[in-house]
Amino acid sequence: MTTRVLIADDHAMLRAGLKMLIETQSDLAVVGEVGDFQSISERLAALAPDVLLMDLTMPGGNGVKWIERICKDHPQVRLLVLTMHDDPAYFRLALAAGAAGYMVKSAADSELLNAIRTVAAGRVYAQLQFERRMDSDPFLKLRDDQNLPP
Repeated sequence: MTTRVLIADDHAMLRAGLKMLIETQSDLAVVGEVGDFQSISERLAALAPDVLLMDLTMPGGNGVKWIERICKDHPQVRLLVLTMHDDPAYFRLALAAGAAGYMVKSAADSELLNAIRTVAAGRVYAQLQFERRMDSDPFLKLRDDQNLPP
């Protein structure tokens, strides 16, 4: 089965590169792309992707608020944040808002592909740098009683 991906990033060149990378994989397909938060909901309804690969910082609002809205309105879509923000506070806010995964744009191509597959399979994905911090910092837990699953 092919995992359908919608890319949301305000940089057209990055979207094009992500699309080229993702489409090298036989089990992944890019079904569309958007450059701002306002366009996401409309495209989600029209394209029915399995995974939304979304930047946290784009025109049209607060990324964390948009995560909450998207996850509420489209619970069947797994949201993977791909961002420049490597601050653990952003990581915690994104996952608490409903994101299924979080990674920074400096990650390797192979890590992004693994992250897409992980969230598509219903699991939570966090880059190792955030996972290690969660193990040692109680303020980075998803909830007071929850860490990332193994």
